[in-house]
Amino acid sequence: MKRARREPLPDIDLSVSVRHHNVTASDVANVQVGIPIPLFDRNQGNIHAAQAEWVAACQEMKRVELNLLDRLAVAYRRYANAIQQSQRYKTHILPRARKSLEAVTAGYRAGQIDYLSLINSQQTFIRVNLAYYDAVRELRSTQAVIEGRLLIESLATRS
Repeated sequence: MKRARREPLPDIDLSVSVRHHNVTASDVANVQVGIPIPLFDRNQGNIHAAQAEWVAACQEMKRVELNLLDRLAVAYRRYANAIQQSQRYKTHILPRARKSLEAVTAGYRAGQIDYLSLINSQQTFIRVNLAYYDAVRELRSTQAVIEGRLLIESLATRS
């Protein structure tokens, strides 16, 4: 914008020439000074265009910042859900599934529960463990996504 504001100020043209006149055998020197006077052109269009480019650049920076915050919010929401789910499995669901399996196994050894119930209880325990590992995998995955986004976005150059 500074450049656009200074452009209506004209440049001064100065030319100096020295010649030899053969007819009179004399040397002639000329000095010319030219200053364009901008009567009607105050460069207002370029000044407004420069101001508009400045505002657009500021808005683009804000847009990129909001886009990054939005993407980080989505990743963080997944991360928070994964933390909550893995903690729920670790503190509530896995211990209950383990107690249930132990009770069914003890009942089977005592002859009170049939073999099919024991197999179903073992399958349930394995499914609960797999679901827990899926929750932990999702937690680690979202951690990597958040750390990667922070690293990638801090190193990326804007094009």
